Amino acid sequence: MPETASRSSIHAQVAGHTFDLRQPDVRRAISRAEPGEIRDHYVEVGGRRYPVKQALAIATGLDPSDFTSQHARSVLRRLGLSLGRLSSHPGSHVTPHGQISAVGQHGSRSPVRERHRPQDRAEALRPYLNRWVAVQRDRVLTDGDSFSEVLAWLRQNDIKADAVFLVPDNPGELLAGLTN
Repeated sequence: MPETASRSSIHAQVAGHTFDLRQPDVRRAISRAEPGEIRDHYVEVGGRRYPVKQALAIATGLDPSDFTSQHARSVLRRLGLSLGRLSSHPGSHVTPHGQISAVGQHGSRSPVRERHRPQDRAEALRPYLNRWVAVQRDRVLTDGDSFSEVLAWLRQNDIKADAVFLVPDNPGELLAGLTN
């Protein structure tokens, strides 16, 4: 369950800089950005999930390497934004476009291949029929109309995928080579 606090304006010290942050301004700035890859902790803004470090970097103009995700969570919580953690929601994952996906148990850092039937993975790809997808560790990173669009997104966000493929009309077709 996401956690929240109730302050709409705060005075925050981040990486030696002082910021006066207002929740509506921070929400607006974050919602204009394309969500990055969520590794574990996220903040929910406008129905989309963003990595906490990306969100605080947008709010402050600082580089995400200037602070920890723990500090980002603290500041965002004080602002009253809704926070969550993927590892506390097994089976859920958020694509960089902020869409929730469920290809395997994404919150877990342990291998999931042996715990999930191939049919479940194929079913999880159903929202992406006839779309190109980039997959990393059993999760959909992004999807697009063309291979070029997906590849451009990966390059722009400096993310490596394990595979990029076109999801067929029948995701079960992906299993043909796995079951023989």
